Amino acid sequence: MSLAYDPPVRHSRIDYLGTKMSFRLIRGKSVDDVAEAFRKRGKDDERVDALGSTKYDCKMEPKARVREAGTLQKATFIMRRKPADYGDTYFLVVRCENKWAPLAESPQRYALVVQIEHISEVDLHAQVQARIQPPVRIRI
Repeated sequence: MSLAYDPPVRHSRIDYLGTKMSFRLIRGKSVDDVAEAFRKRGKDDERVDALGSTKYDCKMEPKARVREAGTLQKATFIMRRKPADYGDTYFLVVRCENKWAPLAESPQRYALVVQIEHISEVDLHAQVQARIQPPVRIRI
């Protein structure tokens, strides 16, 4: 997976990026569970781990702390066991956090690319195309 975005910047600031974007791949949870895990919380709201376990968070390389430092991000997730062990449902969560930039009239532009590869003799493209659904947009 690769993410690229063009935030407003100020060269005179240590935190020069006006917005910060990130992505995570979550498996085996419902859309409601994922939305609750990533919803914006106020200062008084209790912090909870709505996913319940890191086993639902697909381990990607490089780790989030390393890749989220820039505006061009790339990570790889490799299934090392049978795909059935990972469940049937995956959500790619893309987040945008406003740092110092004023709220813009237009949303943050970004591009996201997902590449899927496999070795077996299966028409994976046809199976994925049959299951693909429009993206779920949750505004919080």
